[in-house]
Amino acid sequence: MKKFYHFLAKKAIPTALVALFGLGGLYPLVVLAQVPNDGNYWQQQVMWSQINAPNAWSVTTGKREVIVAVIDSGTDIDHEDLRENIWINEREIPQNGRDDDRNGFIDDIHGWDFLENTNDVRPEIFASDTDTEAARHGTVVAGLVGAVGNNGKAGAGVNWSATIMPLRAMDNFGSGSFTNIARAVEYATDNGADVITMSFVGDVADPVLRQSLRRAYEHGIVLVAAVGNKGLFEAGDLDTSPVFPACYDEGDKENWIIGVSSVTPQDRLADFASYGKCVDIVAPGTGIFSLEPFAPQLGYRSGFAGGWDGTSFSTPLVAGTAALVKSVQPNWSPLEIIETVLAFSEPVDAKNTTYEGKIGEGRLDMGKAVAQAAASPVKQVFGSFYYFKDNQLSRFNVDEGVQQVVAKVEGAKIISFDYEVSSRGTVGRIVLLIKRDAFYYVRTITADGKLLKEVPVPLEKGLVLQKVRIIANAPQPPYVIVERFSPQKKTYDLVQVAEFGKTKTLLSKKTSLVGWDVDEQNGKWVWAELQKRKLTLHEVDLSTAQERVFSFNAVDSVTTVNAAPFFGKNSSEVAVLYRQGGSTKKLIVEMASESFQTGEVGKSGAKDAPWKMLVSAKPGEKGHEFIFYKAPGGTVWITNSRGDYLREVAIPPIAGQWE
Repeated sequence: MKKFYHFLAKKAIPTALVALFGLGGLYPLVVLAQVPNDGNYWQQQVMWSQINAPNAWSVTTGKREVIVAVIDSGTDIDHEDLRENIWINEREIPQNGRDDDRNGFIDDIHGWDFLENTNDVRPEIFASDTDTEAARHGTVVAGLVGAVGNNGKAGAGVNWSATIMPLRAMDNFGSGSFTNIARAVEYATDNGADVITMSFVGDVADPVLRQSLRRAYEHGIVLVAAVGNKGLFEAGDLDTSPVFPACYDEGDKENWIIGVSSVTPQDRLADFASYGKCVDIVAPGTGIFSLEPFAPQLGYRSGFAGGWDGTSFSTPLVAGTAALVKSVQPNWSPLEIIETVLAFSEPVDAKNTTYEGKIGEGRLDMGKAVAQAAASPVKQVFGSFYYFKDNQLSRFNVDEGVQQVVAKVEGAKIISFDYEVSSRGTVGRIVLLIKRDAFYYVRTITADGKLLKEVPVPLEKGLVLQKVRIIANAPQPPYVIVERFSPQKKTYDLVQVAEFGKTKTLLSKKTSLVGWDVDEQNGKWVWAELQKRKLTLHEVDLSTAQERVFSFNAVDSVTTVNAAPFFGKNSSEVAVLYRQGGSTKKLIVEMASESFQTGEVGKSGAKDAPWKMLVSAKPGEKGHEFIFYKAPGGTVWITNSRGDYLREVAIPPIAGQWE
């Protein structure tokens, strides 16, 4: 039987002491936005501070709805700091000896052991031939992903509240077969996992396992894999000695597996860490502290310990961050999550010149990735920007430097907003998509915040409303379109909302909507989907559809503009912001119309991209203005359509908007 070898890290207490105390004494405790009260947090503080975790926790500490599958050597599901976050298969009746949910597994309450074919997912710590480090490994990994935080016990995980799905596919010595791992991946896919973390490697590209992983990705699962510990003095160059599953996507147009390597607290590549093109990101991997199995009668007395080195422990930090991003953007595709985590990492090539271009996009930065995912959309109309935080909508006039609160919605949260613009360039009606308790409403207000109307939006169970759009020239009542998403079916719908909340479905598509807009004159609309880095643009009039396909590398943003022709005289123009070249920071803007306009963006600090994109409808001497902004920082960088730098402004924060 083919073996898929699990490269286990070893406990290295002397290394752990160096990692904690460094060369210049104990690292100072950095007081940041959200620090848990767990008793052993101080032993993890260097790691969490390095990846900006407390700032991420100030935005979200995770959600139970997000499921992370841990394929490993077993997890101590009874651990006091982990059991609250262990997955429960609610479709199964415990211990009745039946396959109640008909998924092929009897009494799989918390997952499955694919080695012994039982529902006991705990590590095999009772066997006399067990490697104790292998027995601990799965719990260490699970603890880094989702140990309960701020409960005064042990330590904290990336997600204080998440759901861990334990799947045992590694034996007592840390090795397993391709077949069992593929079965575990299939189980995770069929039972609702959002993220799969894999702290193991092998040197054979098994096609069955690759197929299972690809299926998981296409079902909306983020895949995260270690790149191994072959080190600087062995076969550590993955370009000549690739490992799997981390390198399965090497050479593909789409980056569908995050390959993770390790750095020290000083952001230098760890001595044991592998490197090469398969590496997408690096994360702390030396002197790691986490949960361990607790069974005093068998010699497992601590329940929490440290000194762990290896890419095995960098990987769950990245997987956990993907789960945090998922918690604030539940309808994002795996590609959107992957590119956010990678793009908002901290560049460390300057500290690793020998390995430049071989250690991915940078070092994991939880704070930046989560802030980017959670940042509210900003809309621009001529010289003003509109943006929101929670229940407050604000306006900032760029020329005058004046900020105003437009409206507050008591007892509800703003999800999205849009507004009408008159021919004179003034704002007319504003429409807000709000959520109050578990229900959604469309509220229409005047430009100065006066309430005009509010109607409920009927919603089936399990659906999420994400974006609202008002058509400026529509008669009363306003013509409003809402984007609706089904996390279970992975489908997007565009729904017209009429008076009294009556809805009409315009489009249902199982794809990734990256941009859509409506022509205000005739009601036709253009929408864009992105799959395998191919952008398909469609124009729909509810009876016919046209489409054009473009290939872009690493699309960052898509915006539709009601202006220049695309398919015809009254159609919309689509602007695409993307990065040119795999890991370069050069940004390009293309107008996907009959005549392409291209602007290179990378001057005056914009090279520290990626950036979000807005497109002004106001024509100037040099054509349309493109406005790029770094949402978490509130920095707005303005160019013309050719990419020429015009100016930079900073929007003041509101109630923690960019703090």
